[in-house]
Amino acid sequence: LTQETVRNARQLFGETFCETLIRRNTKLGESPGHGTPISVFAPNSYGAEDYASLVNEITVRCENV
Repeated sequence: LTQETVRNARQLFGETFCETLIRRNTKLGESPGHGTPISVFAPNSYGAEDYASLVNEITVRCENV
């Protein structure tokens, strides 16, 4: 189901769809309850790594516009 959803989103959004995917992670769910961003709450978690990768991808795209 996830792969199909990603495939459909890529088709719908084309080049604007980011390559970075945010994996499911328990720490992502816990972070808001502690009032702390994931980058501080669990900086070594998959969620923090994935969001950092997404920021990098968007930054590179903006620099190339």
